Amino acid sequence: MTDKSHGECLTEETLTEYLEGGLDPAIKLASEVHLIACDECRGRLGFLMKVLKEDVDTEEAAAVEAIAQQWHKSKYKMPRRTGTLPNWLFGCVAIAAALVIAVVGARVLLDRQGPPRSASEIVQLLLTQNRPFESRMANEPHLPILRTRGLEDPGVAYGLIA
Repeated sequence: MTDKSHGECLTEETLTEYLEGGLDPAIKLASEVHLIACDECRGRLGFLMKVLKEDVDTEEAAAVEAIAQQWHKSKYKMPRRTGTLPNWLFGCVAIAAALVIAVVGARVLLDRQGPPRSASEIVQLLLTQNRPFESRMANEPHLPILRTRGLEDPGVAYGLIA
């Protein structure tokens, strides 16, 4: 750990006011004493001096002008398509998807038109056509037939209908 025997480091506000000459004489003197002892504060002061200086070197002016020209060129330049796939690729993907659907559909149709492979398939085919068997053979839920009237009751009173 570094030795901080020179006191607390200066804030950026204090360093900025020091550069602008706005500090009280006593605080200015204490800041200068601290700057003599503290490398970190001297480095920050040097950075702020570069940032806050008003006159610009010819190198810096040329760099700023080059950046401004580059900005204006890119600002008015037509945007280029980047990161997108070409249109012909989407067409190829659509054709491939249609072929896959056609092949799968043809395979399903050909499998259905083939002869049944087992007895249960035969039963299922018969059940789908005319349903000649009871629902119990089709493995469907059913309710048993319950007699609610006696054998001699006809169930319907035809005399009441007429």
